[in-house]
Amino acid sequence: MPITGLPNPQIHRLCKRCRQWFDHHEVTLCWPPRTGLLSLVHGALSESLDQEKEMKYYCEACQALNAKDTVRFRKQTIQGILIALVVGVVLVLGWLLGFDQYFLGMAKR
Repeated sequence: MPITGLPNPQIHRLCKRCRQWFDHHEVTLCWPPRTGLLSLVHGALSESLDQEKEMKYYCEACQALNAKDTVRFRKQTIQGILIALVVGVVLVLGWLLGFDQYFLGMAKR
């Protein structure tokens, strides 16, 4: 439950996502969500080097939203890789079947 009134930074913590102040036991210190390529690289480096200063406080509701954003990014990444593989396979099959010569012959006409 967000606090009302003036926060005391000694006992209250600011949620990074919703920017509301909470009691220190209502928020959790965790890594920021990975929702893009740069945040993925930055988070992986921060975790592997144990840079705890990169960890942020998040309330429970924002942690659930962060988890959804991370899952969405992971699904989009996997779908993008699969689409690139399918396009690559179609191009290689077209080249093996000689469709490139067909299109080059049409371009010379």
